Amino acid sequence: MRAFFLDRDCAESAYAAESYEIITQNSYILRMNRIAGSKKSPPSANKTSVLLLHGLPDASPTWVAAGPENALTDAGYDVDNSRCFFFGPVAFMSQVKNILFQLVATFVGDNSLTKSLGQSVCISYLELLFSRDENLNTTLLPLIAQYHLAGAALKQLAHFGQNVRSGTFWKFDHGIINNIKKYGQIHPDCNLRNITLPVYLIYTAIDELADVQDLRKLYEILPNAQKFLIPCDNFAHLDFVWGKYANTLVHNRILSLMERYRK
Repeated sequence: MRAFFLDRDCAESAYAAESYEIITQNSYILRMNRIAGSKKSPPSANKTSVLLLHGLPDASPTWVAAGPENALTDAGYDVDNSRCFFFGPVAFMSQVKNILFQLVATFVGDNSLTKSLGQSVCISYLELLFSRDENLNTTLLPLIAQYHLAGAALKQLAHFGQNVRSGTFWKFDHGIINNIKKYGQIHPDCNLRNITLPVYLIYTAIDELADVQDLRKLYEILPNAQKFLIPCDNFAHLDFVWGKYANTLVHNRILSLMERYRK
C-alpha cells in the first residue's frame, strides 16, 4: 500500500517513481523508492544522488505527502529513500523529554514489558509528538494516519531505550560477554570522531527527542559539524517535514547547503 501510494502520487504529479527490493548481507529485504526526474528536471545519468532517511515508525510517503513545493527532484537531484530513524539530528538521548521513549528506557530490560509497549507504540507515537505541535499542517493528518504508521522492530525500541538510559550513542548492547564476541569490546561504542565529512545539524529549541543539550554534545564530538537553530520558538519535531513553515525555515536552507556540494 505504501509503495502504491508513492508511485501513484508521483505519477499524478508527473514524477518518475521507481521501487526496488534490496537484500542485505544479513538477509533483510529493504524497499528502496527512487524519484529520478520530473517535467522540470528529466531523469539523467549525470544527476547528483540524494538519500533521504525517514523517521521511526515512518515510511517513504512522508517525503511526498506535503506536495512538490521545493522538490529535490525539480531542483535537479536523483532522490532515493530507505528506512532510518528520526527527522531531527538525534544521536545522544539522555535528555529526551518524550514520554514514550522515557517508558521504553524504563522497561527495556523486561522483554514482556517491551513487547507490550511495542504493540502500542504506533498508536501513541503521533499523539505524543503532536500534543505540543502548533505548526503542524493539520490538512495532512488524514494522509499521515493512513500511510505513515509503518511500524518498528522491538529491538529498535530496546536500542533507543538503552541509549536513553546510558546517555551514550552505542551499538546495540548485548551484554559484556556477547559484546566481546560480536564487537571485540566490552562497550559497543561508536566513534563519532571518525565522521570527518561535513555535517549540518539543524535543530529546534523544543524538540522532545533531539534535546538541545544532547545536540550540543553531538556537535562537540563531530570534527566537521555546523549547527543551525531554527528561528521559531514553537517549532517541534515533526515540523521538519509536516510543519506549515517547513519550506521557509528548513527546506530552503537545506537546498542552499546542498548546492555547495553538487557535482
